[in-house]
Amino acid sequence: MFRPVEMMKIRVIGLRKDLEAMIKLLHETGYLEFTRYKNGLERQTPLASYSQITEQLVRLRAIEKALPPQSKTKKLKEIGLGTLLDGINGVNIDARLKELREKLDKIEEELREFAKVQRLLKSFEGIDLGALSIKSKSVHIFMGRIPSTKVMRLEGKIAEITKNFLLISKPLNRSESMCLMAVDKRRLSDVRDMLSKGGFAEEKLPELPETKTPGKMLQDIEKRLSLLEAERKKNEEELHKLSREYWDRVVCYREMLEIYQQRAEAPSNFAGTKSAVIFEGWIPKDKREEVKALFAERFGAALVLQEIKTDEMPPTLLRNPPFLLPFEFLLRFVSLPKATEIDPTFLLAFIFPIIYGMMLGDAGYGLASLGISLLVIKKTKPDSMLNPIGKVWAIASVPAIFFGILYDEFFGFTHRELLGYSLYTPIGRMENIPLLILASVLFGFALIGFGFLLSAAVKFQKGDIKHGIAKLAFIGVEVSGIVLVSTLMFNVFPGWVVLPMATLLFLSVIPIAMVEGIVGLIEIPSVAANAFSYARIVAVGIASVIVALIINDLLKPDPSSGLLFFVMAPIFLFLHLFNIMLGMFESLVQGARLNFIEFFSKFYDGGGRPFSPFFYVKEHIL
Repeated sequence: MFRPVEMMKIRVIGLRKDLEAMIKLLHETGYLEFTRYKNGLERQTPLASYSQITEQLVRLRAIEKALPPQSKTKKLKEIGLGTLLDGINGVNIDARLKELREKLDKIEEELREFAKVQRLLKSFEGIDLGALSIKSKSVHIFMGRIPSTKVMRLEGKIAEITKNFLLISKPLNRSESMCLMAVDKRRLSDVRDMLSKGGFAEEKLPELPETKTPGKMLQDIEKRLSLLEAERKKNEEELHKLSREYWDRVVCYREMLEIYQQRAEAPSNFAGTKSAVIFEGWIPKDKREEVKALFAERFGAALVLQEIKTDEMPPTLLRNPPFLLPFEFLLRFVSLPKATEIDPTFLLAFIFPIIYGMMLGDAGYGLASLGISLLVIKKTKPDSMLNPIGKVWAIASVPAIFFGILYDEFFGFTHRELLGYSLYTPIGRMENIPLLILASVLFGFALIGFGFLLSAAVKFQKGDIKHGIAKLAFIGVEVSGIVLVSTLMFNVFPGWVVLPMATLLFLSVIPIAMVEGIVGLIEIPSVAANAFSYARIVAVGIASVIVALIINDLLKPDPSSGLLFFVMAPIFLFLHLFNIMLGMFESLVQGARLNFIEFFSKFYDGGGRPFSPFFYVKEHIL
């Protein structure tokens, strides 16, 4: 839980006749991630069936995309490749699906065009549009939309350009009007320039045969739209019928083909000769004996498995218990640890909620935070990005309630104000700001010191004694610096501690300078800066408290105020909700910052590569 799973690299040498059986066994167990074999032997190519599988897979994916999805898929058993290809040949609906989709696309296009013309004609309902059918060499007729606020001045502006025009307008909605204009062609360019500057958007004029009135055209369009809707419904019903008949087979066959495609492509990671094949890859070290036993049982002495010593960085595999998975998601989102690093998921799960709770620090706001986070969890899918964030948020809301009780904050009120009597003696934030800032900074120093300790442990484990001592020296700088400042500036400790602490500081700087050089010396002041950053825990919390107090003092609704109560209550609730959202957002962002930048930076590099085993997660097949 505190370290990624230890990985090991293996090399497997087997007979070429067992190639497909080896690939199938590896694929079913999912323990191995292939690496390219680079030691000079001839690289292998995908299996002969690869091109046929890929061709059929492209076809099946197109069919699946064309079919309306079914809510449930009946699972089928995995079958051999030959039987599978025969079954796929029986799914011979490509041409019909293409025909139906093309018809539906054409219908949709016609529906859009007719609906547009219908809207244009309806916008001038009651106005004689017979002029639209007039063809003239001297007059140009056009139509378009313009902001309603500019219609009043439009006639005067056109009149400044030409006296030969006709303008008819009608409101479309509150903000736009439709205008029909007939303009002298000789001044058309000037009129259009003026209109475009005024926000005029020209619409394509509908074709109006001389034998039909606009009203008659609208009737014809409505009939055509009705016919198109009926035709669309008929084609969609046929699509749904085909989907009900073929969906299960298409989806399951597609998944089987994807499995066979991965297996057919796998030999590209192999090398070999005419009679033997060889490949390498990473497996979890705790699966070593199981893998050996599986290969020995299936292939016996015909297969050789070797462990390889290498300086390559292994891929990272994390195995955290379920309750830590939301925090693991958050960690992965920022940066995955390298396989040789500490997995800080547990530390994140422990420290982040405490910092969030200390910042938000209001029992009422904590309950609201919990309620909102539970709603996010309920309304999002487990595989969505928001779902694990909602779970982290919900867990962090519990300490917020605890600290709210400790601080005696309930939507900005004290429990005494709400109950009329006192149950306990709280630690009020507004009354204890210096104490809380000191506690936050010391908390920061403690975390940063713990980070250096973790870093030293990792260095010692790798055999890097010098850098391990340098990391421990930073703890010496921290301790001596805190004691010296507390003594010389605030007389917290007796004067005799100055000399030993100054000696400790000097002795601690020496290994830092020797091992990490100028970079290490520059980092020394940053230790204090990182620790003082934890004062933002108090700053963010106090800002939220002040806003809550202002809302309560100025806008608290009074039931005795009559109608004013019903005016003030929604404003009061809205402002508290706004303050809750602001407090939660700041607590989430600042809490993540203090963990990842101030704390994790002392022992955590990240940048790991996730373990990607040769494996397929079956979704639709047995």
